[in-house]
Amino acid sequence: MIQRFLLIGICFFANFFIIVEASDLSPAIAAAIADARETHEEKLSVLKDGTKRSHAWGDLGMLYHANHLRLLALNAYGSALEEQPIPKWHYLRGVVRAEMGDVQGSLEDFQSFVNGNPRHSVGWYRTGTAALLSGDTKAAQTAFEKALELGENSAIVMAGLADVAITLGDNRRAIDWLMRAYRMEPQSGQLAYKLAVAFQKSGNTVLAQEWLDKVGEERIAPPIEDQLLLEVAQLSRSARFFEVAADWSLARGDSDEAIAALFSAVEIEPTDTTLAIRLIQMLDSDGRGGEALDLVQRLKDKSLMSDRRLDYAHAWLLRQSRRQEQIVLAAKLADRVAKDWNAEKPMSLAGSLSMRANAYHRANYYFQILARDYPSAYYNYWLGMSASAIGNCKGLFGFEEAVRLEPKWAEAHIAFTRSLAVCGKSVLSKERAQLLIAIHDNVDTRMTLAFAEFAIGDLERARDIASEYLPHPDAQNLIGHLRGDDEKSSLKIFAVNSKKWDPIAMGTTTNDPGRQPGL
Repeated sequence: MIQRFLLIGICFFANFFIIVEASDLSPAIAAAIADARETHEEKLSVLKDGTKRSHAWGDLGMLYHANHLRLLALNAYGSALEEQPIPKWHYLRGVVRAEMGDVQGSLEDFQSFVNGNPRHSVGWYRTGTAALLSGDTKAAQTAFEKALELGENSAIVMAGLADVAITLGDNRRAIDWLMRAYRMEPQSGQLAYKLAVAFQKSGNTVLAQEWLDKVGEERIAPPIEDQLLLEVAQLSRSARFFEVAADWSLARGDSDEAIAALFSAVEIEPTDTTLAIRLIQMLDSDGRGGEALDLVQRLKDKSLMSDRRLDYAHAWLLRQSRRQEQIVLAAKLADRVAKDWNAEKPMSLAGSLSMRANAYHRANYYFQILARDYPSAYYNYWLGMSASAIGNCKGLFGFEEAVRLEPKWAEAHIAFTRSLAVCGKSVLSKERAQLLIAIHDNVDTRMTLAFAEFAIGDLERARDIASEYLPHPDAQNLIGHLRGDDEKSSLKIFAVNSKKWDPIAMGTTTNDPGRQPGL
């Protein structure tokens, strides 16, 4: 087999360099491992506590171990143990030593591990395996028996006891152990093969052949639940590995490398919605919305993710577009998602995009959210705005609730007071407008008074106030209405083309927790 050698890096250990052999490593993984090494060195430069330094070395060793960089893993686990003799690092170094053929070294590590963890059945099993390979059958049998006692009749431990029996020439005993194990794991080709060997050694060639026929194409070993090695496996060349690499890059402030790592993760696990959404969000935050949209479209074309998650991401990415056709598309997507996915985030986005697309009749999602007893000034405000946009005075209670929940929210007070005016509550509107001017005298509060004067019927006074603030859009709006520019349309509380009708353009205007949804 032809092995490919990749120069991962030159690691400094005890004043000499190690050139690392790494078979089958992609450049992306090699770069991620190099990043991990750099991050590790930065971490060690500030860590003083021996236990924390030990864990830093051990974590690096696990990363090397997961990617079959055994020499580097061996050194890292050794450095971890020098900092603090934590049993976990003895165990994992023992596994690496066993993989490298250092039987005696692995036995010493496993013995150190079980001394600190006497009730760890897998640790005793590995101690027994190493002892048997070293020729100490007595120690192996003692370790396997201890593992069996703690591991609730594990088939793989029984197979170990059978190996001891075969080594001692007790084939009958070996067959007993293997039959018990096989009854527990009848799919294990390895157990069938061991039974064939045991029967052959005992002189029963007929049964030996029968068991040999049961071996199958692969000699599958009985399973072993090794939680420590599972931790290592989670850092292997997988989507999780690249997700961790992305976290490392973000910790250093390198968003480009983080995005590259997440692209690799999504390529490996294209059906993982959490990874895909995280990448889409990072691309958008990094000003690379076009790439995010391309990714969404590719995933949609391949039908690799649920439609509603992709539609939500698609709508969210288009939410700030300046092209009307894209806003209309985003609003339709969000509307479809909200109907299918009855949750706050999609309903909030659907409401916001409906407002932005001037489809105010579809913005009733704010009412649906509030019907869940959600005490939100934000949603109440936009419920009032969506109702006001279509001339529905029933939305007044939304504004009223918004100012009750956020009494210092000036924008809500202005919208509420103007809505009172256009809905015929003229006296209350003027009282509130005068109070607003007393608190803060500016163009918005003065124009609000103009709305109140209009409602009372003092059209001249309303026109005078508005004329003073021309060409302010709200002043043009009121004067145009007084002139009868659009007799079919009722007076709007803000100019028709004002961004104040647009929740997305307005952004967060309150400290209330219910606000624009994220991806």
